[in-house]
Amino acid sequence: MRKLLFSLGVATLLALPANATAGELKVSMNGGLVTIIADDVPLSSVLAEWARVGQTKVVNGEQIFTRVTFHIVDTPERKALDIVLRSV
Repeated sequence: MRKLLFSLGVATLLALPANATAGELKVSMNGGLVTIIADDVPLSSVLAEWARVGQTKVVNGEQIFTRVTFHIVDTPERKALDIVLRSV
């Protein structure tokens, strides 16, 4: 039984994608286009990084505790914000 549990644990670890890093967050803005790579991070962190990178103010963003995963690449800011806030 112990060997079976160990084998299942190893199989589970091997089944995970190699590039999936929990907690990864990258936000960049260029010419009105936003790229956000968020893997299992609090939405409040995404909004805080958006505010920092975009030099803007987000009100009450720290009160959102939902964890999110999404990859938004070169998307207009308005559309990206709609996607980010969809889970709230």
